[in-house]
Amino acid sequence: MEKSLNNKDILKYGNFNKNQVFFIQRWSEMLNIHTHSKYAVRYLNSHQALKELHYVCKGMIEGTIKKNDNHLKLVFKEVKRVLSSDQIF
Repeated sequence: MEKSLNNKDILKYGNFNKNQVFFIQRWSEMLNIHTHSKYAVRYLNSHQALKELHYVCKGMIEGTIKKNDNHLKLVFKEVKRVLSSDQIF
């Protein structure tokens, strides 16, 4: 659980029942960028996938991201999967 999201902290902001507290905690966990990808919401759409690919390629060229062929292959594979499931593309 994220810091400052235990029941006591949440109840400072209002009179929530147990279900509402649980919802707030799960919602925050799913939207937190540091949540393990297994539990996070999968929100990668075509635009975000292409932005990620651009970011990784640019970072490898500039040297801010360590060159790793396997990492690049995984990013390409993910982008291909996202684009192929997009009905507009």
